[in-house]
Amino acid sequence: MISLTRSSMNDPIKIAEMKRIIGRDVSDNVQRTDSRFADEMNWLLDELSEPGIFETVAIHEAGHEHYYLLAGGSGIEFIPPVVRFYRDRVMKPFGRQMAAIKVHKYLPTESDPDWYSKLAKGFAAGGECSVRFPVLRRRRDGADFKAWTETCAEGYKGMPPAEIDQIAKKMWIDAQTVVRDELNDDVLEEKIRRRATEITPQLFPWLRA
Repeated sequence: MISLTRSSMNDPIKIAEMKRIIGRDVSDNVQRTDSRFADEMNWLLDELSEPGIFETVAIHEAGHEHYYLLAGGSGIEFIPPVVRFYRDRVMKPFGRQMAAIKVHKYLPTESDPDWYSKLAKGFAAGGECSVRFPVLRRRRDGADFKAWTETCAEGYKGMPPAEIDQIAKKMWIDAQTVVRDELNDDVLEEKIRRRATEITPQLFPWLRA
């Protein structure tokens, strides 16, 4: 796996490239005039300086990808760390995001009776891989669970919210259990670790230099 030690974070060229990538969604003017942007940027840079962070995130996202593909996902995109600017937010206009994965399309979807169970495994797999194949041993799947509950809310639209929440929580727990068991397979572990290495430069593009 590619790694970057804290001493490497003193390289001004590397830091400049990291800042350019992280700040890509915020205009130069906003970056210069709003100190809150710098706070978010520095938070991400500090986390990215932690030894093992690239391996940990890559394993997390590789786990997602493996199971999203099994759920019929396609057009998968790996998104580098970013600070986002939300013009409609007055109190907290900036939001930071560690590297992530985005699936642009699923096929089949509701035509497959097991699709939601497969999809739940996709959402839950990142945290399970982070724990099963630890580098920093950080589950970090709160956002994944939130996204999963939102997906269920959309998919089961029309049902009472309390019932949707119950369905989402049960499917999430079931998915965690199944994925946890499947990750005991040495072949699958090697596949996910190998894929994590392959996608690391997509998640953290400054490592290509």
